[in-house]
Amino acid sequence: MAEFAATVYQNEFLPDGGTDVNAIVTVTCTGAGTAGQTGSGAVGEIIIVDTSGSMGYETMEAAKDGARAALAEILDGTRFAVIAGTEGATPVFPPVQSGPALAVMDASSREQASAAISSFRASGGTAIGSRLDPAGTVFASVPEVTQRHAILLTDGENGEQPKVLDDAIKRATGYFQCDCRGAGTDWKVEELRRIATALLGTVDIIPSPAEMREQFKAMMQTAMARGVADAQLRVWAPQGARVMFVRQVAPTVEDLTDRRVEVNALTGGYPTGAWGDESRDYHVAVRLPAKAVGRSSSPRGCRSPSAPTSRPGAR
Repeated sequence: MAEFAATVYQNEFLPDGGTDVNAIVTVTCTGAGTAGQTGSGAVGEIIIVDTSGSMGYETMEAAKDGARAALAEILDGTRFAVIAGTEGATPVFPPVQSGPALAVMDASSREQASAAISSFRASGGTAIGSRLDPAGTVFASVPEVTQRHAILLTDGENGEQPKVLDDAIKRATGYFQCDCRGAGTDWKVEELRRIATALLGTVDIIPSPAEMREQFKAMMQTAMARGVADAQLRVWAPQGARVMFVRQVAPTVEDLTDRRVEVNALTGGYPTGAWGDESRDYHVAVRLPAKAVGRSSSPRGCRSPSAPTSRPGAR
């Protein structure tokens, strides 16, 4: 069974008239197991490969090899799909016209999906937003899949209007997680970073085709090690205080402030996505009413919010 523990690093005392408290909260998960073991629902994985003309032969061949390496890491029993992306998005496996668009991974489906990937050819343009909506539709075709994760690869600048991508990101936010990778140097970092940040994923560059296989393999290994489908960081602040922001600062930087969900009058929950056996650091900032020395800022005394006031809660 997964267990969460939190350690808070802060100065517990404010100076005369001080209002702002900053704390680093280290949350550690142990015993997470592997994906799909929480009992909260099935696991779904989608591999989205850029097949636009700018990929070229060498990068396209490396992308196909990387996608096949990712397939090899998906655990048997996991629901999965493969999507090819140009100006639009084409689900290439499983080959369905209606009904469930996620196959169940086993030796046979892995071989069929690998064959479908081998048929990829580089042609057409780049429209990243048009690849997010189909991924959401594919996940939605199997309602029991609640742990949803995608890998998105692109090699070029998005050809859509900014609002098209923004709207697609909004529709995907909170529904599935996505790790993004850019091949080469012709893609825009800020575009993929916006996707990864909103979808609680990672973003990185794959500078050479030779590195594609190991990057895809590592991303899928990490996803399969996340035995907790979803977890929420809960932050308590005393009456009259305001949580200014909650940001993940390690191992990646993610601003969770605007995703607050009210738990009760004094507590807010912040989504953190799926977890494996790992540690993450969060920067929590709270503003308290100014008080003179010797006067309490809360019924608990003049301490600022500390453990266990920042409470991680798995759900």
